[in-house]
Amino acid sequence: MRLTTLLAILCFLAVQYILGVSFFDQLPEQMTSHWNTAGQPDDTMPKLFGAFLLPIVSTCIALLMLLLPYIDPLRKNLEKFRSVYDGFIVMLVVFLTYIHALMLMANLGYQLNMGRFVLFGMAVLFLYIGILLRQSKRNWFVGIRTPWTLSSDTVWEKTHKVASLLAMLTAFACLIGAIEPTLGFTLLFVSVGIFVVGSVGYSYVAYRQENG
Repeated sequence: MRLTTLLAILCFLAVQYILGVSFFDQLPEQMTSHWNTAGQPDDTMPKLFGAFLLPIVSTCIALLMLLLPYIDPLRKNLEKFRSVYDGFIVMLVVFLTYIHALMLMANLGYQLNMGRFVLFGMAVLFLYIGILLRQSKRNWFVGIRTPWTLSSDTVWEKTHKVASLLAMLTAFACLIGAIEPTLGFTLLFVSVGIFVVGSVGYSYVAYRQENG
């Protein structure tokens, strides 16, 4: 991993903790922690958890993802797209920092359409996932890991070209949802369903094509 990548991850994680500390005294004792698909608050948590739970979760996710390349039996393959993989870790931490900032702003009294802002962030995230999938090589932790993709480099490559396209279509659906929030989460759920079912289903089709 490049030093600049590691520093970027550490910087964004630090921002999450700094935001929690900086605004802690101004936050309500019970923070809104969840919004329904209509953008209405529907759950709360004590502010100690609200201010620091997401930074802790982000730290754990980042550490896990940094560790995975070193324990993957197919590490040599993962190293072939390591720069894109490392970029995804940065992108994911940035996304979680963005969500954390939105949650704090909403609890500080800012009037936000949470659905619109979240969907916009997810559009960017899924766009990068599409890039990651297209460049990925067969490994045990990143990508569409089915018995069929893991058994063949050819099936892996074919499946991930399709999965990349479906991820980018999901990104487009999220963007449309951000523009028109009444359709937002319906489009998200449908597109994610198509992404998952389509990717897994195609991996089987590609395997059958290769093996008669």
